[in-house]
Amino acid sequence: MKKQISNIKDQSISQVSKSKSILIETTKTACPSCSHENDSSALFCEECGTTLKQPANCPKCSATTRPRADICEVCGTWLLKGQCMFCYAHIDEDQAFCGECGNSTSGIPCPRCGELSIFDFCKSCGIPLSIQAKEMVQETAKDPLFQEMASLIEQLGSSPITESESAPIKADLVTIQKDHDDQVLRLKEYRESLSNPAMQHKPKPVPKALFSNDQKERISQLNEEVAQEEERRKIEEERRRQEEERKRREAEERRRQEEERQRKLQEQFNDVMRKHSGKTFSSSQEARRFFMNIIAGLPEEFVRKMTDRGMGWRCNFATCVHDSPGDCADPSQGGVWLIR
Repeated sequence: MKKQISNIKDQSISQVSKSKSILIETTKTACPSCSHENDSSALFCEECGTTLKQPANCPKCSATTRPRADICEVCGTWLLKGQCMFCYAHIDEDQAFCGECGNSTSGIPCPRCGELSIFDFCKSCGIPLSIQAKEMVQETAKDPLFQEMASLIEQLGSSPITESESAPIKADLVTIQKDHDDQVLRLKEYRESLSNPAMQHKPKPVPKALFSNDQKERISQLNEEVAQEEERRKIEEERRRQEEERKRREAEERRRQEEERQRKLQEQFNDVMRKHSGKTFSSSQEARRFFMNIIAGLPEEFVRKMTDRGMGWRCNFATCVHDSPGDCADPSQGGVWLIR
């Protein structure tokens, strides 16, 4: 009897073990990137290498993360623990450098702004940080498409006519008007002093007439000279006014032509950039390298001016406009630099 009970127990345990084994073997996890079926215990997809343990919430700020995202769009934290931030290769916790790409597993500090970057290009400054990024910039500089774009953005970097350029013209007008007003006022005061006895120096009482004939003639001549001077001033003022109006119209026309030139250049720039809008990438970091590389070779001054004019990167993932691809959670679906 005891032997029979022991046999039944052994059979039960054997059946449970087989059931667990079957359960383990049949439980699969679909890759969010390529849909390949992986074992539920796998950390990475055996087909494309995508992480299978992406957190549903950011471990730093608790914001909800997007599927396929490698960074948190809210705080920028790297989400794929155990993967290199530059090439996605597997890394151990105690590794200082990635064995695949050689980059630091903690990020690269930007030599310009000092910010620790988890991208090949600094998200703030746009300069290349990794060896791979620097090599890309050198190669891209030879690309005819890049040279065309660089030429356009250099022309866009020239500022249109501003109010500061027309300020000297306005200042001249104010000075001319003030001088004229002062001269007219002095002339009027002088005329009044000649015709108004109260404003004259009182002569000593004399038995003869107040003004002699010569004095009266001189007063008449002075009145005529004052009238002529006023007329001359009016003519001069009108001439200056017309000259100022001519300068104003010319400045306005130059401003209009410059704004039209800038508009056309902006359209050409956007057209060139749209040539990359349909391109997709195998990973988000590859996309960031590609798009940051496009503008990394341009002079810093021009990039800054274009940023001030409203340049941003629009992703295809959510059709959002970011300051750079480094702010997008999944730029692998492509995007485009645009001047808004």
